[in-house]
Amino acid sequence: MPAPAQRDQTRSVMETIWARLGGYLRAKLIIMLVVGILMYISLRLLGVPFAVPLSVIVALGELVPKIGVWIARVPLLIIAAFQGWATLGLTFLASYIIEDIKAYVLGPRVEGHALNMDPLLTILAVLSGTVLLGAAGALIAVPFAAMLQVIFEEVVVPMRLAQIEPQEHPEQ
Repeated sequence: MPAPAQRDQTRSVMETIWARLGGYLRAKLIIMLVVGILMYISLRLLGVPFAVPLSVIVALGELVPKIGVWIARVPLLIIAAFQGWATLGLTFLASYIIEDIKAYVLGPRVEGHALNMDPLLTILAVLSGTVLLGAAGALIAVPFAAMLQVIFEEVVVPMRLAQIEPQEHPEQ
């Protein structure tokens, strides 16, 4: 097939990819908002001062996978340490629980739904990206997996189905 004949299909695939990437960005914002709210509630319950700015810092730390989360919690834990050992320990515990909820429940579900991907595939993409490329791989793993899924569904599957459809042969 000549290239001009494939322009409509290429445009359709690219539009689908961009729609899914937009969904991924919306999912990240939702996750950041939920993490920030949960952290704010935890800090208020524990009596840690500066709950709003600390919650915003923790929420922004969600932009950088793996390390950003804990780098953003350094100011949080320093402020909590000034309130005493018990407050520091409870703040760390709350932060750890919120991160686990985000990593294993909220993140895969929200990102998977936004990208139209199975949550298990989302977790596997992040793990694979982290193993292969470290923090940078974790950052690009889910959008990359979504792009591969679109290409597979929109290009590879129809092409293979066209190849295996029974072709009209004269009777033997």
